[in-house]
Amino acid sequence: MGDPSNLNVTAGKIGYWIISGDYAAGAFTADSLLSLGVAGNVGATLDLGSAGRINIFGDFTSTLESWGTVGFFGVAGTLSGDVDVYCGDLLALRADTGLTGTVDVGRQTLPDAGGNLVEYGGGKTNAVYIVTGNFGGGAATATYRTANGIGMFTVGAGNFSGLLSTGGNLGTFTVNGTMTGRAWAAGSITVASTNNMTGAMLAASGDLLAAYVRGNMTDSYIFAGFDPGDGGFDAAAGDEAANLRIDAFTPLAWRTPENADHVRSGRINNVGIAGTMTRSVISAGVGPGADGYVGTGDDIVLGASTITAQVFVFGDIVGSANANEAYGIYSANNLPVVIFHGSQPFSSNGNARVGTYMSVLAGNLKVTSILVTANSFIAYLNHPLNLGTVDNSVFAVLASVDGDFSTTLDNTDISGSTTISYNSIDYYIIITLNSGTWESLGASIGEHFQITLTDALADSRGNILDGEYTGTFPSGDGVPGGNFVYSAQSGQVYLADVPAYEWWFGCAPTAAGMLIGYYDAFAGYEDLIVGDASTQTDDVNEAIASSGDGTYFCNAYGYYELPWTVDATPGTGHIGDYAIYDGVDDYYYFTPYPDMSEIDPAGAHADDCLADFMHTSRSADGLTLGGTWANMMGLGATEYVAYRLPGHTASSTDVVWGALTLSMLAAEINAGRPVLLSVDSSGNGQVDHAITAIGYDLINQQYAYYNTYDADIHWADFHGVTAGQAWGIHMATFVTMN
Repeated sequence: MGDPSNLNVTAGKIGYWIISGDYAAGAFTADSLLSLGVAGNVGATLDLGSAGRINIFGDFTSTLESWGTVGFFGVAGTLSGDVDVYCGDLLALRADTGLTGTVDVGRQTLPDAGGNLVEYGGGKTNAVYIVTGNFGGGAATATYRTANGIGMFTVGAGNFSGLLSTGGNLGTFTVNGTMTGRAWAAGSITVASTNNMTGAMLAASGDLLAAYVRGNMTDSYIFAGFDPGDGGFDAAAGDEAANLRIDAFTPLAWRTPENADHVRSGRINNVGIAGTMTRSVISAGVGPGADGYVGTGDDIVLGASTITAQVFVFGDIVGSANANEAYGIYSANNLPVVIFHGSQPFSSNGNARVGTYMSVLAGNLKVTSILVTANSFIAYLNHPLNLGTVDNSVFAVLASVDGDFSTTLDNTDISGSTTISYNSIDYYIIITLNSGTWESLGASIGEHFQITLTDALADSRGNILDGEYTGTFPSGDGVPGGNFVYSAQSGQVYLADVPAYEWWFGCAPTAAGMLIGYYDAFAGYEDLIVGDASTQTDDVNEAIASSGDGTYFCNAYGYYELPWTVDATPGTGHIGDYAIYDGVDDYYYFTPYPDMSEIDPAGAHADDCLADFMHTSRSADGLTLGGTWANMMGLGATEYVAYRLPGHTASSTDVVWGALTLSMLAAEINAGRPVLLSVDSSGNGQVDHAITAIGYDLINQQYAYYNTYDADIHWADFHGVTAGQAWGIHMATFVTMN
């Protein structure tokens, strides 16, 4: 068709739609679109359920909103408009002459038709290619965000002045001009390269395997193990100005918990700077403190982070004339020789320094994590120790039958049967049994063990241990002094009274149902579920996902309809309103089948079950049958408690892999609290399931769980989401009854 000038199109499914000229104004709305081609510029709004391919052979200056996946979005001119993909992926994007607008495939919270805030999960992008233009340079900050990773981001011949942020991994990042903007990945960055860096930041919360600057690096940062904080667009916080920026250099009025800095654990493999490094920082696991500089006494350090291979600077490494500032190359742990001027080892040049001598000594001496092996305790520290303080007087090991170390009736001091040693390269203390294992000792003197490191331990500066431990790492209360005391149990430890439930219209509400059913047995919490919750009764199922006036049946793997199944009347329960609205099982649908959350939110029943409070299966949230966003599990569980027990409250904390340790999970189990986990059940590298963790084995580094498919206790290795390894953990949700 010709130039529509100002055309409004509203349709359900569209196959191919071609416009031979400009599409200057109007609105194009479709539930699904296979292909759209526009031979000119587009100023009309695009509102789509999902799209296969969109090709615009001019500029795009308007808005594209998609509630499902977009396969390809190509702009032969400049993309200066706004693109939002709320509930799926934007698999590929190409902007030939520049991207100066915003692209958001990240998590977003928007009001629904009733004014209620709804969080949408976003997705990933496989490839972004800006051919000849710039990323940035418009009136506002150009941004590109995804929730689940970016495979490739390339600026082919222009500059990078925008903001790039992903909640997953960033594969290949290439800028063939000058980088003055900020880029961050919550996971790892495989390889990054740019011509020059000026006032720029490149950061990974995880590992940065390789970074190359083909020219000069000036007033810039390269980080691994550092999260500079991305709170999303916030007009009250400087729009985008506070995101991916060091807190100390962010105006106080713009600082929020969401854009705050955090130091994580990460390593750098290779970095090469072809020119001069001026007033810049390369750092692994060392973040700035209140003064904003890395390499000063208030640095925040995570001891496991390293620079593992090489750092080459072919020009000079220089700082500034201000003695209060600091620059250089820092690692919380190992750091190889840094080479500059092509072949010379570098140590310092004014306030530009290199090595671990400065960074690892910042802050107090703390224990950062614990590892229990078959016959030893390993305590990781953030600083090198004064070797003169490492002897038999600074530790104690007790064994107990009942685990109560406050009494001496059944406690045995086995310190004399152990040996202490220290690894000065990776900063850890090992306390090893002289013979046998913890498990073999347990048969005679008790299976509970307690290790104490006293504050007689000191680092190489003379600062004594800040050791107080309350269940989270690192240790300490911020003041030097205080013993570190840690308890563990040999063998498999698990909560025997957690009920095992099978899948009932969603793995997340079923997993949370086990947690709620466990607490239902405690005095004062009996009304969390009607009747006895020790087995999976009809009342338990109603607490997980309410049926309204319908009748339903499930097997262990999901919903199936029997001849005598009766579908619920909309407005009476969760299953009829959301899970199988209209009797439709959309589990395998590419796009969710519309349910009451979209069709008639006001006519839906009032939330009355875990699945409701978690927004499970809601098409408005981009979910099909049984689906739940991981960050809704804790919120849904706590809201259900408040609903069932007015006057009682519960709280939840989400801890993602990388910050999560088996010791943290063990502390929750020891406190009598099951843990909700979002996991990759198949080992394909994708998060696809929610389970209930009920135990741990510190020696074998495993956790115990109910899988929502049967009543058996299963054990899995404690590891993150990794292709080829099933039951990897994406996130743990700790729920506490207050």
